[in-house]
Amino acid sequence: MRGVAGGLADIGIVADAVDPAIELETFPFAEDRLVLVTPARHLLAKRRRLAFQDALPYDFIGLPAGSALQEHLDGHAARAGHRLKLRVRVPGFDAICRVVESGIGVAVVSRTAALRCRRSSAIRIVPLTDAWALRHLRICVKSLRALPAHAQSLVEHLRFG
Repeated sequence: MRGVAGGLADIGIVADAVDPAIELETFPFAEDRLVLVTPARHLLAKRRRLAFQDALPYDFIGLPAGSALQEHLDGHAARAGHRLKLRVRVPGFDAICRVVESGIGVAVVSRTAALRCRRSSAIRIVPLTDAWALRHLRICVKSLRALPAHAQSLVEHLRFG
């Protein structure tokens, strides 16, 4: 959002609520569910689903500090009276899944990314039961009409396929 508002990007994808202090046009894009990924033989791998707070005693693999998802997870851990025990931070979901597969910890990623990673990694996917784990993604732009034609076409493609 800040990148789009500040002119660093023409189009952004944001989860859930858009900061009302930042004036942007937004459009529904997709739903995304967050899941816990674990090593194949981890104790939590046997669970059919679980609440985020039940994973908090375990070591986590995280995204870089300042990333929107990492801040989101840190906030939910804090509201549960905990801090995430981060063993390492890596730059993206694919890297997270590879590190999780090695047994260093567990992580929260999007279900879409977890399914993609599971094709090549020995990880397990455990759905989170928390209401906040279902995110509504939105496309954001400063002004759709002010975008170049190719960027407008991209937004329309993302919105309507």
